[in-house]
Amino acid sequence: MCNTKIISPTAPIPKVKACDECRDIKTKFCGKFPDAIYCFNSIPNFCKPNSNLAQQETLNISNICYVPQKSFLPLPLFNNNNHSLTIAIPRFFEQESFEQYRFHKLSLFLLFPISRGKNCSSNKIFSSHSVHKNKNCIWTIPVAMPTIDAIEAKNDPFYYDDQTDMSISFSPKIIPVAENSKISVWYSVNSDFIETHQNTPLNFSLPLYSYRRDVELE
Repeated sequence: MCNTKIISPTAPIPKVKACDECRDIKTKFCGKFPDAIYCFNSIPNFCKPNSNLAQQETLNISNICYVPQKSFLPLPLFNNNNHSLTIAIPRFFEQESFEQYRFHKLSLFLLFPISRGKNCSSNKIFSSHSVHKNKNCIWTIPVAMPTIDAIEAKNDPFYYDDQTDMSISFSPKIIPVAENSKISVWYSVNSDFIETHQNTPLNFSLPLYSYRRDVELE
């Protein structure tokens, strides 16, 4: 995306050891060049958009990545009893700190140790796979986001969004978790940050995650 020969060690932009440091000094972009790693508040004018991978190799091109200031989503919420487990995801896409993103593909994750004699299996609602030498299981559950995923409802005058958090409920008995063990819950979403540079919209895609929260089933 940028011709690396234009960058010089004396350029008046911060040099860092890793892109994570760009977040600490509150800059939006990080560029990895042969001489150093730099932080930018805006994409420099000498950077030319280039999506041709073959040309990037021949022209000695370096890439710039977007560094989000707030990197974690709100924690998931729980309502747990003997008959039902409800996990809710806050409506993060309406929060001011995330309004610059376009979101898609929201997924909820459950991690738990497998009860002896049980399997880590999938069904029509979620996919699963075993980890840690088949000792633990991870469920991946797709979750629809109101208005964002309801594409067919955009022109439907009868579509109704009740403004509640995104939630799923099921019996805790269907989770083959080992006795006296906790389940860990978190979620992730794919996000796109659009920056217009030299009259060209640039799409910076990155996954965002919530912190993991542990709960013991009743």
